[in-house]
Parts: sequence; structure tokens; C-alpha cells
Amino acid sequence: MSLRYIYFSSFLLISLIPLFLVTGPFLADLSVVILNFFFFYVIFKEKNYSLLNNKFFLIFIIFCIYLVLRAHFTTNLFVSIKSVLFYFRFLIFALMVYLTLKNYPNFIRKFSIIFLITINFILFDSIFQFLVGEDIFGIKSNHHTRISGPFGDELVLGSYLSRFSPFLIFIFYYSNKHLKYLSILTFALGFLVTLLSAERTATILYSITILFFIFYIKGYSKFKIMVLILSLISIIFILNTNNQKQRLFVNSLQNIQNGEVWISVMHDAHMRTSLNMFLQNPIFGVGPKMFRYHCSEKRYEIKNPPNNKSNELRCSTHPHNLLIQAMAETGIIGMFFYLSVFFYVIFQLIKDIIDRFNRVNKSILNFRIFFLYSFFITLWPLAPSGNLFNNWLSIIFFYPLGFYLYFSKHK
Repeated sequence: MSLRYIYFSSFLLISLIPLFLVTGPFLADLSVVILNFFFFYVIFKEKNYSLLNNKFFLIFIIFCIYLVLRAHFTTNLFVSIKSVLFYFRFLIFALMVYLTLKNYPNFIRKFSIIFLITINFILFDSIFQFLVGEDIFGIKSNHHTRISGPFGDELVLGSYLSRFSPFLIFIFYYSNKHLKYLSILTFALGFLVTLLSAERTATILYSITILFFIFYIKGYSKFKIMVLILSLISIIFILNTNNQKQRLFVNSLQNIQNGEVWISVMHDAHMRTSLNMFLQNPIFGVGPKMFRYHCSEKRYEIKNPPNNKSNELRCSTHPHNLLIQAMAETGIIGMFFYLSVFFYVIFQLIKDIIDRFNRVNKSILNFRIFFLYSFFITLWPLAPSGNLFNNWLSIIFFYPLGFYLYFSKHK
């Protein structure tokens, strides 16, 4: 099998992963597995092991080994071990993204077109569902205040769009004039659809991304004004849409004014239960993906709950916060790894910002900052989130890493 064929196939899989994620984790995870095989084929064929011979790779592998060892001492070995046994595949996937960027000609230009087609398809389908009541495939949202677009029963539309929004800014900055207009219109429309999804965390993250675009990117005043105007129109539209307005603004303001719970009674109950788990199992936690099996135990009951329903709502499949989940399920060791990655991202972001503003030509920037920002909005520890060991979320988190590695070496 020729390397040319390998890199072409890798390019297709990498470019299609955002579309595969719409159908669920299976196709996207299958692509990750295939890209893992491609990676090992390439490095053994070329006898180039430099990507495996560095301290960051070694640290990550040690953490993966720790997860596997911790899973062996859980109350449900099968559930825990299957979620972490091959967790290393996500890093290998990111390394294959890096190699493909490096070796496949015109990767960014071709990728940008496929990515924009994918995002615009999702936006069109979601708006169609909002207007008609079902999307173009006949899928209805099962939640009366929210739309889900092609994601069906999974209410992750806003999360998906907000986490991929930095890619749209990257494509805008990197591409030619025609793609600039398309990417910025897609970016602005993505904010509207995120509002329509009524996902509060996603709305906040997307709003921060808009501010990042307006204040960090130098020049392009007409594009910034366009985004700002379209964003304000979107907000005004939502304020006149009862269901989304109630969930995004009215309910959120009520929670803030009460000041007794974090985000909501349910989220607060998950957090307090997780902290109880951590305090009683501080070193190793209760084990990967074990929150669901321990949350109902008497010893983790919330003492002096802020709401009389807190203990009734404390159980779920996961704690809905990445940092809290790392603490509850993997203990101090997992918390240290998580915070180390998060503060590394913060440090690199600050470093890139200072470096840029110290340059004579301030319009020049390192493209890696867009992917650093992707990590930042996924890792932000104060926001609700998905499951730390969920394949769907893991793919979204590791997806920008290959781009980050490439632009760290090709400024």
C-alpha cells in the first residue's frame, strides 16, 4: 500500500469526521481506529519514531496505563475497562492528523470546503426543523423548548457548533476572499442555531468565540461589524421566541438570583455528589465511568442540600463537568493530569497573545492559537459538559490537536 494512498484516505476520513459525528460516535470512532492503523503503518514503513519519542507522548501513555489499572479495581470491570483500555487511540489519531497535514498536498484548502459544506448542511437542517417542526429527514426534537437538527434525540447541536466554531475563524483567516465570506456567514449563522438549540453552555462558549474574533483578530472591520450585527439580530430574535428565551435567559437569571445552586438544581446535585466521592476516595477516585454506579449510595448523600430535590436528582450517567468527573472517578492523579493540560493551554494562549502584540507587524499570527482556543473552551472547568470518557466528546477534543501540532512547527 503506497503512502500516497494512505495520506489520501487519511485526508478523506479526517475531513469527514465532523459529518460522521452527526450520526453518532460509531463512524467517527471507526475512522479513528483506521487512522490509528494508518499511523503505525506509516511510521514503521518510514522507520521514523520521532513522534513517539517525546515526553508528552510518554506522559499521556502513563496516564492511560493508570486509567486501565484503576479500572481493574472497580465494581464493574467491563464498563470501566472498555472505556479506557484503548483511550490512547485518540492521541494516535491526532498524530495521524498531523502527519496528513504535513504530507497531503493542499490539505487545508480541500478540508475547508468539505468542513464548510458539513456545517452549512447542519445549519440548514436545524433551521428547517425549527420552522417546520421536523428536519429534512423527518426527525423531530423530543424537547419542546429545543431543536436538535440531524442529531435526533441527542441534544448536542449547540455543543457541536460551539466547539467547532474556532475552525470557522481559522478558515476565515486562512482562506481566499470567496471562502472568507462563506466562512464568516456560516460563523454568524452558527450562533443563531446555537441559540435555537437553547443550550446555555454552548451559547456562552459561542459568545466568547465571537468576542475572541472581534477583539483578537486585527483588521477585517467590515467582517467584524457583519458578525456583530448578525449576532445582535439573532439575540433579538431569540428574545421574541418564548421557548428559547425562557430556557436561555429567564431560567438562567432565576438560578443566578437564587445563588444557592450551580447552574441548576440537577447540575448542583451532580457536583456535590461528585465532591463527596472525591473526598472519600481522594487518591484514586471511584474508577473511570463509575459515577453512575455509586451516586445513589448512602455515603455520598448530600448533607444539608440547597434544594429539597437535590438528593433525588444526584444520579446520572456522569457528573456533567469534566474537572469534577476527573476528581470523582480518577482522584487526585486524574485531577492533576486534567489541570496540567488546562494550565498548559492557558500558558500557551497567553504566550501567543503576548508574542503577537510584541511583533512589529501585528496582523501576523500563529494559526495554532485557534486550536489552542478549541482546547480552552472544551476544558473550561466551570462549565457543564459531556462525559470525559465518551467517544464522541473525546474525538471532538482531540480533533484540533493534530492541527495544533502542525502549526506549532509550521508558523
